[in-house]
Amino acid sequence: RSLGPDPIGVAVRPGHPLRRRRKPLTLLELRNYPRAAAPAPPRIRAWAQQDAVEAGVAVDLTCDNYEVLVTVAERTDTLVFGTRSVLERYERTGRVRMLPFTYPSPASEPAVLSVRDRPLAPAVYALMDEFEYEDAPT
Repeated sequence: RSLGPDPIGVAVRPGHPLRRRRKPLTLLELRNYPRAAAPAPPRIRAWAQQDAVEAGVAVDLTCDNYEVLVTVAERTDTLVFGTRSVLERYERTGRVRMLPFTYPSPASEPAVLSVRDRPLAPAVYALMDEFEYEDAPT
C-alpha cells in the first residue's frame, strides 16, 4: 500500500547563511556547502548518480540516522537532504529549518508491505495516519 509521494527537502541550522537569502535558491548554490543525507533508495540513487553529480551536489556524508545528520547540521553549515516528512519533524522542534527549496530528484515513495489476508497491527495504522493515508482507520 503506497503512502503517497514524499518529496526530498533540504534542512539547515536556524542561523545558516542560506536562511538570509531573499532570492530563490538554485541547485548550483547548494554545492557551496557540505551535504549530508541518509542512503538513498535505488530510484533516487540512480537519479543522483546522473544529475546531482553533474551539477556538483553529490552528498559528502551518508548516515542512516537522521538524529546524527541533524546534530551535524546544528553545529556546522551542512545541508541535510531527506524526505520532507522526516525533516519537518525536526523543524517542529526548532533544531533545523527547511529551506524554501525542493530537491529536483524523484520523490521518495514510502509504502506498507503486508502479507495478504493478515490483519495489520495498530502501529501500522498509526504510521499510515502520519502519512494521511486515506484507508487508515481514524
